[in-house]
Amino acid sequence: MNAISRRVRAWLDVPSEDPDNARRRKLLNIILVGFIILGLVLIITLLIYLRITYKNNEWPADEKLLFWSTAGLLIISTLLFIANRYIRGWSPSAAFIFLLIIGISVSDQPEQLVSGRSLLLFTIPIFLASVLMPAWAAFIAAFLDIAILSFLEIQHGRVTSNFSPFLSCSAIYRPAGLAFRARRRNNPARSTQAQH
Repeated sequence: MNAISRRVRAWLDVPSEDPDNARRRKLLNIILVGFIILGLVLIITLLIYLRITYKNNEWPADEKLLFWSTAGLLIISTLLFIANRYIRGWSPSAAFIFLLIIGISVSDQPEQLVSGRSLLLFTIPIFLASVLMPAWAAFIAAFLDIAILSFLEIQHGRVTSNFSPFLSCSAIYRPAGLAFRARRRNNPARSTQAQH
């Protein structure tokens, strides 16, 4: 069991001279592995369901879209995981945040994204940017979110926006991300490692 645990940690750890950078990249790896496992489970479940339900292999358009979207999630997560191990810096994290924002922006109907049930999903990239990238990245993520929401509102002029939940959660997640990073920075073990 200990051998398996060590192998998993070695698989997730990213070699880096900067302990903070190594922590960020390891956290991204953990998130990506979660997406990869989720993608595999969804694809297997979909294939079983579609095989049982549609024996003539003629899938409806919605099921095809769901299948290929899940396959895209799996492929992109795998590529980002590989890139995160071999590309230095926070470029893989930036790509992950950007693709996450794009994915959220097409995950629901425009009216739900702008002022409905899916509005709060846009706070997730802000929080992740706070812990995966430098401090200023959260502001970039928030700017991209607001730009996309504004574009959707302009494109669908009948939609009435309600940004108060989005702004409220942004105000909560931003300090939460900074507090998380400050706690890690003040960790004695990390400080000792940094001195060496």
